[in-house]
Amino acid sequence: MGRSVGVGGRQAIIPQAQATCPADAPNERYMKPNATQGMEKPMFKTATAFALALSIALPASSALASSDDAVPQEIASQIKSKLQAEGHDVRRVKAEDGYYEAYAMKDGKKMEIYFDSNLEVVKTKVDD
Repeated sequence: MGRSVGVGGRQAIIPQAQATCPADAPNERYMKPNATQGMEKPMFKTATAFALALSIALPASSALASSDDAVPQEIASQIKSKLQAEGHDVRRVKAEDGYYEAYAMKDGKKMEIYFDSNLEVVKTKVDD
């Protein structure tokens, strides 16, 4: 039936659980619920979906970026050596809008130097 508990001078009957769990056959319906029961699954599903989305999105975005501004190593080293001979500190070389673009520093000024396919300078920007 139930057990009797005294509450503020009154007696209250608290019903006992209908079923008990046999020791040799545990089953979820016999388990006592707790505050976090059922919370793991939606969070796990959300985390799994997020990880899956990242694993798909990151390689795709890096592939797009690298194909757009990738410069063959041989050409990049030729541009770097040419600019270093002129006293530039080359930070980066990338391809953009049909040109090779080098980011460099010289005399404390940031420079963008654009090269054509023959590695001739076609444009120079100086930022203070």
